[in-house]
Amino acid sequence: MNTKQKVIAELKKLQIPNLLSLSIIGSFVTKRKLSGIEDVNVYLILSNIDTRTYQTIMEEFKKVCEKLTSEDVVFTAEFRPGPFKPGFKEGKKCIQLHVLINTLDMLASKSNMVALDWKLSSIKLKGKEISKFLKADKFSRHELVDG
Repeated sequence: MNTKQKVIAELKKLQIPNLLSLSIIGSFVTKRKLSGIEDVNVYLILSNIDTRTYQTIMEEFKKVCEKLTSEDVVFTAEFRPGPFKPGFKEGKKCIQLHVLINTLDMLASKSNMVALDWKLSSIKLKGKEISKFLKADKFSRHELVDG
């Protein structure tokens, strides 16, 4: 099993309360080799979230990172939104599991362009497809130009 397959297999094992959808989105979906990958965007849609659920998510991802880390590759988890890149470890490749968490009420604020991008470049791992939750049916002129 290659590293990409291992990442997918471990993420499928996650036990997260209130989980409606767990997907990988972004470049990890389309790239064949890990050489160009610094992060894996893991997108969670939850029915609701509280402190205990968030703690469980952090613990689950810590376990996944420990299982996936090898002599050559170090996995870390990042829960902050935004383009935070993994830290550098001399002589090792670093890959970040960038965990993006949304609840149902947060989905309405997603831009149509982001929703479309995520719908087109995603791998469903658990629950429903993200296309069941993300709407990308109408685009404003602004979204088309900036997107």
